[in-house]
Amino acid sequence: MDNPQDSLNVGFMTSGGLAPCLSSSIASLLSSYMALSTPFTARLYISGYKGILTGDSILLSNADIPALIESFHKMGGSPIGSSRVKLTNVEDCISRGYVPKGKVPLEVAAEQLKKDGVNVLHTIGGDDTNTQAGQLSFHLAKKGYELQVIGMPKSFVPFSSPGLPTMNTYDIHALYIPEISVDIASEGARLRAVMDKYDCVNIFLSEGAGVSDIVSEKEAMGESVSRDAFGHVRLESINPGAYFASKFKALVGAEKVLVQKSGYYARSSPALTYDRELIQKCADVAVQGAISGISGVAGQDDMSGEFRVIEFERIKGEKPFNVGQKWFEDMTAEIGAYGNEREVRASFVNSKGA
Repeated sequence: MDNPQDSLNVGFMTSGGLAPCLSSSIASLLSSYMALSTPFTARLYISGYKGILTGDSILLSNADIPALIESFHKMGGSPIGSSRVKLTNVEDCISRGYVPKGKVPLEVAAEQLKKDGVNVLHTIGGDDTNTQAGQLSFHLAKKGYELQVIGMPKSFVPFSSPGLPTMNTYDIHALYIPEISVDIASEGARLRAVMDKYDCVNIFLSEGAGVSDIVSEKEAMGESVSRDAFGHVRLESINPGAYFASKFKALVGAEKVLVQKSGYYARSSPALTYDRELIQKCADVAVQGAISGISGVAGQDDMSGEFRVIEFERIKGEKPFNVGQKWFEDMTAEIGAYGNEREVRASFVNSKGA
């Protein structure tokens, strides 16, 4: 498995939703490569897998890299753009004009990487990005093409995540996550007392919370629900924030409601110092993996706690959050969320194999 590289032609791409770590991940990887004695070239693919499929990339001059590293650390989002592309969804790739009719996206991506002479590809993104990276890696291995594909996660859950320090304050009165069902009537009664006491109610709604209920309600009414190339519900099409706001406005007696989507701010902000330290640890592991000829996803192993290149076979998304963790139970008890109803939604857990 190990196959040390004498020189490295490294490709970088970011994919999926934007996140504050994407730009710093590129910078940290470049820093780790600059610290090596092994010669390398860096190629940035524009707009994720779309850039690989269409051959849209920028070859960096090594003389420019130090300035880019400094600049990228100050940026939020991704300086090279992103896209949601599923390489195994042939019809979607063709309909969006990324590959000609009759072509197989995995084959097109493989040929482009060969043409560019890339022997290490860093895919920076979430679970969809890195499961696709795994598919690409397996496909290339079958074709006998020597390419290390090393993913970088765009979040560090459950070990650390932006927002936890804020959530552990008294600034919120309710917290809803996908893993725990919400009794809206019961919560409405509890929050009405909060409204009477403080004249306001602050609710933190996690991405994905209540989605299954909203989708079921819409489909029961004969409405269609839009989904992306991966089959995920497009959250903007069902607007959970507006749904919960309309439900609770009447229940708590609010005269006005403000829905703020913090993701718009967080995704476009530069990484915090603590995040950058985590990112650099992953980047160092990723580059050592490239040197050793190892493919996988560089991150903190949730079994051993070790930072390592984790096998693609172990990477999957939609892992349920462990609601039994002491810090979470303490926090929800402190704000009075859920009362005694702490049962994990069985259908959610069973469908995810937890």
